[in-house]
Amino acid sequence: MKKFLAPLLLSVWSASGLTPTAHAGPKLNFPAKYIVFDIGDVLVALRLDEWKARMLPIAGALDDPDFRAVVEAFETGKSDRAEFIRGLRGLRPENKDLRDQDIITAWNSQLGDADCGALRKVRELKEGGFKTYALSTTNPLHIPLIEERMRGCFPGEKSDPLALLFDKRFYTPDLGMLKPDPAIYRKIVAAGAMDPARTLFLDDSPSNVIGAQQAGIFALLVPIMGQGPRYFDWLPKILPEPGATISSPVLRPRLRDD
Repeated sequence: MKKFLAPLLLSVWSASGLTPTAHAGPKLNFPAKYIVFDIGDVLVALRLDEWKARMLPIAGALDDPDFRAVVEAFETGKSDRAEFIRGLRGLRPENKDLRDQDIITAWNSQLGDADCGALRKVRELKEGGFKTYALSTTNPLHIPLIEERMRGCFPGEKSDPLALLFDKRFYTPDLGMLKPDPAIYRKIVAAGAMDPARTLFLDDSPSNVIGAQQAGIFALLVPIMGQGPRYFDWLPKILPEPGATISSPVLRPRLRDD
């Protein structure tokens, strides 16, 4: 197990500009039972370049504290759709003539297509006896689009495909907090009646992986969609071995020489 897993994880972390460091982190007890998936760039593609180009004229600067405050309030359920649009419009005088739909279209440009192959694998895992969950930093404008695109991978089905994919979907507006706060992972573990020692969390963000580790959950960093080895090519290989544990190394940014 260790001989297989070590080079595999090193290849994934290396592609992400991170390296695992020796650390007695959380352990995953096999067989794992609970699997938690991030959604953005793990199950549904994000078009960040297009989104940045469309949102920059509205926000002025995407790292502006006022813009970040408007977004965070929307993503944590502290503001509704009307308040969010009003908050974005108020960021710059030039926004006063923007229609609501102009702002919504720019905001929603972030979402790409669902990875139907990955979603079919999620269903296979659930049908095989795993408890599967989604945990996404998102907002009330994105949620219906995300779910529509995931459902689109299973056309013609009589029952809701999402019910056959996930035991529960956790969205940050309902949870009132954001990743990577360790409290959000503890909250979903309790809500899903999960055993942390048998829970695997997959995310494409290093900070989110570290937050889950700090909450005592075994977490793996997976490549952004289209930018590394597909995690579903190797995920089944590390799930079915009973009676083994593996440590979850802490991730730290690789320092550049230049």
